[in-house]
Amino acid sequence: MKNWIIVLLIFTVPLAVFAWLETNSGKSVAKETVTSETVAKNDAVEGTSLAKHTNPVTTAKPRVLKFSSPMCSDCKKVSGEMVKVVPDYKDAITFEEVNVTDGTKESAAAVKDYKVTVVPTLIFIAKDGKIVRKAEGFLTESEIRTHLDTIK
Repeated sequence: MKNWIIVLLIFTVPLAVFAWLETNSGKSVAKETVTSETVAKNDAVEGTSLAKHTNPVTTAKPRVLKFSSPMCSDCKKVSGEMVKVVPDYKDAITFEEVNVTDGTKESAAAVKDYKVTVVPTLIFIAKDGKIVRKAEGFLTESEIRTHLDTIK
């Protein structure tokens, strides 16, 4: 019986402390994402409304949807790679980010519609609304550029 109590304490106490710190820190986890900060500094995001994410639609420009989570280390690495390429493509392609952990109905609908099961996921959408490529996991700068050139 003592072993179960010890195991319970080892797992629940740190989780409870973490949850308490998150709720009392006054910061939203969604605002701490590296992509939001770095992309905003480079003025690369044209729109973050998820209303247009729910169904692929024809748009004036191709789009890249980045599905990520603020606590995902690979998402932060991809953000670093994206920052390198966004300035070269921001006039030709719309870049948007979907935080899969923000709890909104719009982001949940986008995750469901695009069948996202892994973060980070980059979805490259042509002007006609067709998904050209769905890349899951970490991508290097050169891989991202290759995919962007296919929808440009």
